[in-house]
Amino acid sequence: IAESFGKDSLKTQLRLADKMGANYALILGQKEALEESIIIRAMRTGRQQTVKLDKVVREMEKYLKK
Repeated sequence: IAESFGKDSLKTQLRLADKMGANYALILGQKEALEESIIIRAMRTGRQQTVKLDKVVREMEKYLKK
């Protein structure tokens, strides 16, 4: 588990996550905060899913069981 709250671009932060070997990235930007959602990104495939904050744990459990 790692976090990046810096001012680097999202692209730069995702590259760092990839270098660290992260399987998934959770992306929370201003838009997501306003919508009370978060983006789950599968680093290997680049596929993304937007989920409500109250469903994040349940969705991540599904991903981690795969």
